Amino acid sequence: MQSLPHIYDPGLWDAETMAFSEKRFHTLESQVGQIAQRVANLEGHKEASSAPERSNAVLIAILSVLGAGFIAYWGWLGVEVVTQGRQISQILTILSPETIKRASLRPGDPQSAEQVKQIVQKAVKQGERIDSTVVSEAGAKFVDASKNAPEAWDAAIALINYKSFLDASLPGVPVTRETQWVPPTTYNIAVPYKGAARTEIAVMEAATGDQAARLDYIGVDQNAGKPIGNQYIVAEGGNALIDNVHMRNVIWVNVHIYYRGGPVIMENVYFLNCTFTVDLAPRGQEFAKAFLATSPAMSFKSSTNA
Repeated sequence: MQSLPHIYDPGLWDAETMAFSEKRFHTLESQVGQIAQRVANLEGHKEASSAPERSNAVLIAILSVLGAGFIAYWGWLGVEVVTQGRQISQILTILSPETIKRASLRPGDPQSAEQVKQIVQKAVKQGERIDSTVVSEAGAKFVDASKNAPEAWDAAIALINYKSFLDASLPGVPVTRETQWVPPTTYNIAVPYKGAARTEIAVMEAATGDQAARLDYIGVDQNAGKPIGNQYIVAEGGNALIDNVHMRNVIWVNVHIYYRGGPVIMENVYFLNCTFTVDLAPRGQEFAKAFLATSPAMSFKSSTNA
């Protein structure tokens, strides 16, 4: 068996062996070239893939900067809007008394009535205080105008509601506190309609019978002859109808008051932060003007004419 030549002995290489080696080399060279091409293709693909990633990263950075600037701008704009809004509100508050005065010069104009309603409703909501003299004088003009212009009555009631809001913080208002001592006395509060929320009653201090508080129907005194009673009655919350009622030393707090124009007697009566539904009638107008002229306790007796 013929042995193969040793590969380290160049003298032993013959032509056939050289031809085989050259062919093998070219094959290997071709394979290496193919591999190199594949590697180049992979590298190109990698570079092509990384380029959008770099572009996306740059785009994201730009958008982040723009987004931060956009948010900062709207934050600044929001602060400016709030600041300007507060300044406008302050200006409107300063102008409110003058606006009410001017509107009261045309109390029969529906636009004047609507303007006053908006002003006082906003003032109550935001706790703004308008000179009570302005409120009382303007209210009286709208009451007078309501005889021929029903729209003026809405403005008058709005001013009455606002005055009750003002009265709640005036000096001279008794501090409403419930005493532990409750004498055997009876008080009545009617509701304006079936199902209306009832008003809660509390009593304050002690008083002799002829000076005691009273809350009963006219001509009826369930506490007559009793030597002692309460100095004040505090009626809070709910709804109450005051037609045909005799009141003395009564403090209404946060009550919706209904008055339909019936007989009523009031002696030292307070309406603190109350709202009103008053019928547009001669007695209702009398009540409205009397309330507007009162500060803060009210004494009033309706006329005998309906």
